[in-house]
Amino acid sequence: MALAAAGGVMGLQLIFAGNKRRIAILIAGPVMVLGYMVPISPYLYTSYKTFGNPLYNVQSMYYMWATDVDDKHDMQGMGLDRSLESVDKDGDGKVDNPDELPSARKYFREHSLESIERRVERGVVMMFNNALAEYPPFFVMLLLWGALMLMAMAVNWEQASLGLLKWKWELLYVAGLMTAFCYLFGWFTTLKVGPRLVNSISLVPLLFCMAVVHGLLKDMPVRLAGRTFSLEKLLIAGFLVIWLGFTALHLADDLNGGYFAG
Repeated sequence: MALAAAGGVMGLQLIFAGNKRRIAILIAGPVMVLGYMVPISPYLYTSYKTFGNPLYNVQSMYYMWATDVDDKHDMQGMGLDRSLESVDKDGDGKVDNPDELPSARKYFREHSLESIERRVERGVVMMFNNALAEYPPFFVMLLLWGALMLMAMAVNWEQASLGLLKWKWELLYVAGLMTAFCYLFGWFTTLKVGPRLVNSISLVPLLFCMAVVHGLLKDMPVRLAGRTFSLEKLLIAGFLVIWLGFTALHLADDLNGGYFAG
């Protein structure tokens, strides 16, 4: 998905770029693909030898197309993440009865567009409700850094606007990838998947907000009680005080409940 999103953004860049810039983009595309594929080549080779497909992924091929939790658990019990032995009795490297297993083709054939839309909508709502219920301090932290970012942009709007123009394609890529992952994880959430999926991608906007605050406020001084301080460091210090307060409030319950033991 990340490669697809990057390819889409680079395609848009090709449309709007000048001739010299187009050459650089055309060179960067294959380099990006190789930079991704070469490190994972051992995994691709193992997948090809085991499943007959270097891009085999049991999650996207089977699990995500299950209709309910029981269906997913049945699939997990077949061991399709390790081998195809349970569904390839004749050993020819192909699934004997593919129509008996969940698949994208089967799912879209048996479900209407309205039911698919309802599943996605229900899953996205469930995903964020679960995440906010189980990890509220994390999302409070995200909101605080978002507020700090907006404040930093307000007090240094000229530099912020130049940054938005300079990094517009990167911002488009991140926004597109985040949106796609939210819908994808919402789809999985209907199969009783926990909120850790959305928490993992929530680190992206969190780090983005931190980077913006640092970039816009790192050289901005402020005078307090006759002394000069870094505005960035003052804001981070205030944030740390608040976050340590959250930690102190929740740590005892987490330790007593055995949270960190899984």
